[in-house]
Amino acid sequence: MELEVDTDVQAPDALAILVAVLLMDFGRTIWAVSAPGTWLIPVLTIYIWVTAIGLIVVGLSTIDLQEHGWAIAAIVTGAIGSTVLIAMISLYGQPVTTDVGQFLHEATALTVSGQNPYQHELGLNRTAFPTPTMDGGTVSRYSYPAGAIVAMAPQYAAGFEDVRLTPTILSLGVGVVTLAAADSEFALFAPAMLLAGDLVTWPLNGLTDTIWIFALCLAAYWWEDRLVWSAIAYGFAASVEQIPWFIGPFLLVWLLRDRGKPSAVKWLAGGLATFGLVNLPFIIWGPEAWLIGALQPLFGSGSPPVHQGVGLSALTVFGMFPIAKWAQTALVALVAVVALVVYYRRSELQWAGWVAWMPILLIHYRSFATYFVAGLPLVAIAFFERRSEHAT
Repeated sequence: MELEVDTDVQAPDALAILVAVLLMDFGRTIWAVSAPGTWLIPVLTIYIWVTAIGLIVVGLSTIDLQEHGWAIAAIVTGAIGSTVLIAMISLYGQPVTTDVGQFLHEATALTVSGQNPYQHELGLNRTAFPTPTMDGGTVSRYSYPAGAIVAMAPQYAAGFEDVRLTPTILSLGVGVVTLAAADSEFALFAPAMLLAGDLVTWPLNGLTDTIWIFALCLAAYWWEDRLVWSAIAYGFAASVEQIPWFIGPFLLVWLLRDRGKPSAVKWLAGGLATFGLVNLPFIIWGPEAWLIGALQPLFGSGSPPVHQGVGLSALTVFGMFPIAKWAQTALVALVAVVALVVYYRRSELQWAGWVAWMPILLIHYRSFATYFVAGLPLVAIAFFERRSEHAT
């Protein structure tokens, strides 16, 4: 096949070089986890570095990325995905060190064995990365809605009891959905968003966020043409993690303003029904225990976690200007209301609604960097959908 020549240096060429840089960092990360005597990880490292160098050549050449960008992005995404999947297989069965991974592992195992995970202390054998609470203890209860447990249950019921497996597969799903939304010219945004902040390797380290990220990416991808499916995907994302709760009001405002009340009601009903169906067995099983677990990260049921994060809470963490939890909670409410009013009045912000949690959680007393990196695939999908909208 003869490649079309692009005689101009354009933004896609610069993007190709930027993704190559991110790939090199990814290759360095994979190389760093290699153990002496193993051959698989070094081979993967070579694979990634060859891909990165090839992408630099593409960026410096006259290959027309408006014509061939999607195919090149698919090759890069495939290289990333296959590397992560093989790395996960090589780590299969090894313990995770994050409390969220350990909690989900134990909660799913308890559920499959017929025990209510919300009524048990979890993570008692963990050795690293506990979540300290303000009374000097650590978080020892499952503190999310039940969606992730439901997503993991089939895997555990089948006998595959490694908490990395489903999140790793869904991290690849995030790449596929982002790529499906992409236009050829800027398709390399898809692998870029997987690589930024090491998002695609999170499951290898015991982080499970890709479960809700994948569902939310589907919700954004289906937003324009499949509103009911978008609502179902959003409802599932909200049943996994509390972060999607913050964007629901913004998306409802968008629907009410631009598509009318029937569309808003349909989307809201679909989302609530999905959330309810996923969580209903656990609510019936133990309503008080479920409610405490589902609301703990937001309202600190029991002894709340300590301040931590990259936003306003950094002033407290580093001892510069301690801010009371109640004050930051009040600021979160204020910022959320102001943001919603601005969003309602400025229709040009509509696609930013998909990541509306970012300015809000920057004020929250818990504002980990992962909360913001998690939104990067959604940024790419919103970017592609906005471009598609303007092209029609």
